[in-house]
Amino acid sequence: MSGFNSIAIQVVLIAMAILSSVFIVGNYPVPRPPDPELLPMHTIVIQTWDVKKNLDEPRVITPATGIDVQFFFWGDVGPTDELATTSASNASGLIEVIVEEGTYELHISDWTIETIDVYENFTLVAHRFDIEELPDVINIRALSKEWNVKSNDIITISYQNQREFETNIFKISFADFELQSLRCFTPGGAAVEDEEGGEYGAAANVCETGGPLSAYASWSDDFRVPAGVSIPWSVAKSNYDIALRIFYVEVTVDE
Repeated sequence: MSGFNSIAIQVVLIAMAILSSVFIVGNYPVPRPPDPELLPMHTIVIQTWDVKKNLDEPRVITPATGIDVQFFFWGDVGPTDELATTSASNASGLIEVIVEEGTYELHISDWTIETIDVYENFTLVAHRFDIEELPDVINIRALSKEWNVKSNDIITISYQNQREFETNIFKISFADFELQSLRCFTPGGAAVEDEEGGEYGAAANVCETGGPLSAYASWSDDFRVPAGVSIPWSVAKSNYDIALRIFYVEVTVDE
């Protein structure tokens, strides 16, 4: 009888061993590669400011609110369209984001696009300048015999960008009137061809005044004196009252 019990016990132990092995094998986790190690995270603070300056007036600096920023990942061949993070400036002109270590293409609204390397916490300071400047050279070709600068007289304006980065001429004023390039007008409003072969008539929207001007580049264009302007030549020759409205963006790092 004891022999039977011994055999029964051995059978039970073997069965338990088999069941235990099946349970362990059946519940062992599926092999998988380890999770990739996350890169360090860094905090980027962006300060955005609007700077306005008119001729003979003090400079005014205010926080730029609601300015959108976007960080795009940088791949093996350059920037991608994969968005890492986005945010917007608050009432104080401040933006704070946290991104992984690496290289990014940073879009600050329609102000500028910058390539930045993130390897530590730092602060970017972005100023958008909206200023008035005087042209370098002004020539007035009077069409009338009177000693006045009057409507339809032609003005040639020249300017050189003395900065080491791009600026944008977006408005040209004369005696509180906005000038438009002579290329935008023809006698009687007849259509003329633009640079791309399309047609536009007088004061067409496709005809831009000024535009982007690269570092140290020169610019010149012809304009008609607007209707309603009449300035004695003695005044005009010493004070043209012509100003260029220019904007540009400066981005600096404050570590």
